[in-house]
Amino acid sequence: MKTWAIALKLERHSHVPLPMQLARAVAREVREGRLRPGQVLPSSRRLASMLGVHRNTFRQRLARAEQHL
Repeated sequence: MKTWAIALKLERHSHVPLPMQLARAVAREVREGRLRPGQVLPSSRRLASMLGVHRNTFRQRLARAEQHL
């Protein structure tokens, strides 16, 4: 399977929490056709590392953010 190429611009000092920014960015990638069925997202461990947060915190917040999309 092809891995999704990460092209996200997250704003660390935004009023929007990073996991919400990530959830919105992934949704936008799907809408715009850059993230297609069968493509694999990076692991939660890798994404959490990129954002500089603990993996469990990241997963919990991302799940909450996804509910609001």
